[in-house]
Amino acid sequence: IVSAIQKDAEDWGIDCKRYEIRDITVSDLVRQSMDLQAEAERRKRKHILESEGQMQSARNKAEGEKTAVLLLAEAERMRILQQAEGEASAIMAKANATAQALQMVAATIEGNPKSEQAMRLSVAEQYVSAFSKLAKTGNTLILPANVGEPSAMIAQAMGVYDAISTAKQAPPPTAPTKQ
Repeated sequence: IVSAIQKDAEDWGIDCKRYEIRDITVSDLVRQSMDLQAEAERRKRKHILESEGQMQSARNKAEGEKTAVLLLAEAERMRILQQAEGEASAIMAKANATAQALQMVAATIEGNPKSEQAMRLSVAEQYVSAFSKLAKTGNTLILPANVGEPSAMIAQAMGVYDAISTAKQAPPPTAPTKQ
């Protein structure tokens, strides 16, 4: 517009630097149309912002639930590991105590000439006690001995003890070598 005015006003010696529209009067129909378009644009932006907010909220909730599940799984894993470590420690403590007790028994047996008789008595007592426990826990019991004769049961227990003792004293068999 400025260049068109300058071209026409050049003959008169007028130099147009700028052109300014100060007031536009539009019809009511055009004004309503412009207002409706502006209102539609505002509603559109409002809906976009609301949907983006809902989407971000859903993402945050999902991320929170995911984190909660991961933390619960990690806590369960740690609980299981700690329980296993506790059980392993208990087993080791029991094994160490049993080993110490057996070492003490072995040291006592080596120094006592009547230890063989004491061991036989202990094995016989354990044998009879085992049968007693079996009879209390079940209603069916298969006995390899005559229950009416405790001396026969003790003799059988002694036979087992002697067989184990003899097997421990015998040298282990060697494998034949190929030549």
